[in-house]
Amino acid sequence: MGFSDLLSGVSIGLRIYGWANTFNGALRQVQRLKQGAELRDVMLSVAADAAMNYAFNKAFGYALKGIAKVGGRLAARGGKAVKEVLHNHHVLPKFLVGSQKGITRKLSDKLHTEFHRRLYHNLAKEFKRYEGKYNRPFNRFRGKFEWKEILQNDTERMKMLQILTDTTAGFDADFGQDLLPSLFEELAGQL
Repeated sequence: MGFSDLLSGVSIGLRIYGWANTFNGALRQVQRLKQGAELRDVMLSVAADAAMNYAFNKAFGYALKGIAKVGGRLAARGGKAVKEVLHNHHVLPKFLVGSQKGITRKLSDKLHTEFHRRLYHNLAKEFKRYEGKYNRPFNRFRGKFEWKEILQNDTERMKMLQILTDTTAGFDADFGQDLLPSLFEELAGQL
C-alpha cells in the first residue's frame, strides 16, 4: 500500500463520516419537526449542516491531494523535500576572466559548490604567493581585478589553465560530469 493509497482511504473514510454526520443531523431535525418545530427552521438547519459538511469534505479532500502530491515527491526524492537548484556553471569561470556569455553547463548547487571549492584549493597551491601584493588573503581573490592583472603574464595564464583543466578533468571523473569538452570548446573560441 502506497502513501497515496493510504491517504485515499483516509479521504473516503472522512467523506463517509461526513455523510453519516449529515444523515444523523437530518434525522435529529426530523425529530425536531415531529416535536413541533417549524419546517422552515428545520430545512435551514439541515441545509446549513449539509453545506458545512460538504465544504469541510471538499477542503479536506484538497488538503489530502496536496499531501499526497508532496508525499509522492518526497518518496521519489528519497525523503528530500527541497527542490534541487541548478546553477549555470561557466566552464571558464568569470573570475578567471571568462566571458559572461561563455559556455555554461547546469550543475546542482552541491556540485557547483564542490567544483569551486576544488578549484580554489588547487589555485591556492600555485597563486597564494600573490597575497602580499594585493594585501588580502588568497580566498578573497574572487573578483576579476586581481586575476586580470595576474593572468596578463602568459606563464601565469598557462599555469591557471593547466590547474583549471586538471580540476575539471578530476571533477568529471569523480562526479560523472562532462565539463572538460565544453571547457576546451570555450578555450578554442577565445583563441
